[in-house]
Amino acid sequence: MNVLINYMPGHAGPKIMRGFVRAFRTLGHTVTELPAGEKLMDSYELIMGYSGSSIIKLGESAFTLAQFYNSRVAQYWADDIDDLSKVSRTGLILQSDLGCSEKWKAAGIKNTYLPLATDEKIFHPLDVEKIYDVVLTGIVSPPRMEVLRQLAGLNVAVFGPWEHGWKDYPESASLYKGCLDTEEELNLLYNQSRICIDASSPQNLNSANFTVFNAMASGCVLITNEKPALDLLFGEAKPPVFKEDCREVVMKYLDNSMLAREEALRQSGIILKGHTFIHRANTVLDKVQKTGKLALPPEIASEVKRIMSGKK
Repeated sequence: MNVLINYMPGHAGPKIMRGFVRAFRTLGHTVTELPAGEKLMDSYELIMGYSGSSIIKLGESAFTLAQFYNSRVAQYWADDIDDLSKVSRTGLILQSDLGCSEKWKAAGIKNTYLPLATDEKIFHPLDVEKIYDVVLTGIVSPPRMEVLRQLAGLNVAVFGPWEHGWKDYPESASLYKGCLDTEEELNLLYNQSRICIDASSPQNLNSANFTVFNAMASGCVLITNEKPALDLLFGEAKPPVFKEDCREVVMKYLDNSMLAREEALRQSGIILKGHTFIHRANTVLDKVQKTGKLALPPEIASEVKRIMSGKK
């Protein structure tokens, strides 16, 4: 299958869609990553994009690239949008946030809940020395600051943006170690840490973020605050969780290195069995085949294709 992937610049979108690019290619499909400047092919069976970017207009016309190629469309969303009228009801709509998925369905937007995942070729256990007891990554938030207060006195490392971030919180300056540039560096960090703490803000508790999947796939123990999405994703196999205070759960694994090693291996196995981008890509392919192909109106199809091909 020929697949066209599109996304806009940003943080989450490129990471998610590049995960799908690698997964589709691993599965043997031919993929064009449009933002990478790759040349368009003569045909596509699927156009997939982040937050509606798969709906690519043909110039100023009302027609789309999917109609030109007579292809299927998949939209992947990882957040909500204030004006739901701006969500195109075209093709297969996927939503990584369980709460948003249910909200959109109630508003008449048919969609499929499809959580985030990990790229197992990037995030996996490494045979390296453990440097940190606990690592916390990401931007500053009240839940993360509370976690740091609860873990006072432990060997904790904080990674994330400094400017407009951790710089404004001098009480955590001694814990701050830097900001990572690549996912490979993040995988190494997880492997150098005994425990990774995930502390989502209240508005994000209906989804499992990248930290959940990536840290579980790597060689550390993920401990996270309670999220409704965890039960649906993992059932009784979900990672250790805390409600208000994380220190007791953290010490359980810091005080028992054998238990920590067993839990890290268990978590990695869970991700490999069902939560990689390969698994998500297969779900997309299965579900998109049940949607219809888009097409140009017959009376203008030949003319549009002539213009697009550059023929006179």
